[in-house]
Amino acid sequence: MMKLDRAAVGRGDLPEDGRLLWDALGREATLDLIERLGGIRLHLPSCDKMLKAQHERLARRMLVEGATSEQVRRKTGLGLRRIAVLRAEGASMSREA
Repeated sequence: MMKLDRAAVGRGDLPEDGRLLWDALGREATLDLIERLGGIRLHLPSCDKMLKAQHERLARRMLVEGATSEQVRRKTGLGLRRIAVLRAEGASMSREA
């Protein structure tokens, strides 16, 4: 495989997705990604999915620590049904342990 001449690569050499990475991460990080992962399809999760996962982690921790569903709802913004599911999952996991 040929070695990329990093000094010769400009932002304009990249397709639109590559230019977005260049703008967000900078030149060196973009070229590092291209050298390591170039040619593969890469899916980046949306911020909404990551935020939901953070809220659910916090909710699980709060439930284990004894918080009420209402306290968890106010802190995380999760619905009471989702909190009930998380509480049930936690209860079943503790029974399995």
